[in-house]
Amino acid sequence: MEKERIYSKCGFYCNRCPAYKDNSRTQTERERGSALWEKYFGLHFKPDIVKCEGCQSSAPWKTGNLLPDRACHIRTCAMYNEVLTCAHCSLFPCAEYSKRVPGTELRRQREKAANITFTYNEYQKYIEPFVGQVHLKELHSTLKPEEVVSPKQFSLDVDIVPFPTQTNLLPDKQDEMRRLHSLLGNIFSTKAPNYVDQLISERTMPDLWVLLWVMGLYGELREENLVLESTAHRDRTECSRLVRKRDNTLYEPIQNAVERLKKSGIQIEFKPFKKNWTLILGADESIGGPVILTALKTYVSSLVKNYGEPVYTGSYNLEGKAFKLFTRADMRDL
Repeated sequence: MEKERIYSKCGFYCNRCPAYKDNSRTQTERERGSALWEKYFGLHFKPDIVKCEGCQSSAPWKTGNLLPDRACHIRTCAMYNEVLTCAHCSLFPCAEYSKRVPGTELRRQREKAANITFTYNEYQKYIEPFVGQVHLKELHSTLKPEEVVSPKQFSLDVDIVPFPTQTNLLPDKQDEMRRLHSLLGNIFSTKAPNYVDQLISERTMPDLWVLLWVMGLYGELREENLVLESTAHRDRTECSRLVRKRDNTLYEPIQNAVERLKKSGIQIEFKPFKKNWTLILGADESIGGPVILTALKTYVSSLVKNYGEPVYTGSYNLEGKAFKLFTRADMRDL
């Protein structure tokens, strides 16, 4: 007789997961789990980390293990809202959940990626436990109205400095800078409809700041775009850290920042070459087009002139007064 099903916050079937604590007690079991992750999901887990206390545990990392994922947005949101699973939330399934958690498409995706045709038993044992959307939709349909709760309200601290009442700029330039200030304020302080979206926004923010700063400071104005070429700036760590060297692609956090900027009318095109790359930043006419790009370069350049270039400290972090003022859209020294 099958034990009571234990689901993760997102709907993974823990009882059948090779990393779950009941299935990974011995070194042999962990080695088997490592081989299964490799074969069916292309994940390279060393046997020693194929052990998981379970997503539902209040202290899942007490033994030093790496699973479940410490950076999982879905689990963090569910914990914040104090729901047993996402199915117990009135917003289920939210857009972020649908994007991140596998559903019926998982089998097709993994067969294509692994170049394997799963047997029925293989699918039931190694793939079906992770079709979280399917599990939670079934669970959600069985819940009583009182078992589904509304997500908690959350507050967002916005530290954008108001545009100064007076500047040393000519009237037309002041209008352009005011328009840039409004755009940066919207980008840096966008409110999210729910906690998981807000969490993602907050984690993406440092990458947004660095990406806009780098393009504003080092990008060259060419016709209607700001253009950054690796051949000219490969020695600047804050520039080279945007792109992963091993396959010449944007790092995932930067890809997320690019997608976020699109929503505000800023388009960034990445062009990889054999060893080099080019980033091209453009602005929609609805937010000012090339005028906004000129204003961005003027603003960033003025901050560096007044306070010097910030110091890159790793993980997309820049330290220095110029950069700190930029993250607050502080234009009082114009």
